[in-house]
Amino acid sequence: MPLTGSPKQVGYARRVRYEQLKALYEWAVQEDGDPDGYTRVEPTAVGIDTARWWLDQHYLITAPADLIELLDAAAATHAGQACENTA
Repeated sequence: MPLTGSPKQVGYARRVRYEQLKALYEWAVQEDGDPDGYTRVEPTAVGIDTARWWLDQHYLITAPADLIELLDAAAATHAGQACENTA
């Protein structure tokens, strides 16, 4: 899904989203870390189309399992985490 935001945000967030989802897939599915977790959160990840969400969460993710937790929270609240990057 295309990201929304400023051109600067979108360019960087696209790379952040790709790298985070790639790392999550490798850990959760290929290394059998949490395949059910990946299956559960993948639709949420695809549905988050605001660049600022990916940029804000980027610094909170120190391990792939962190992304599962953040995506679960986003799915539960329907609004995700508070975003600081509004420009």
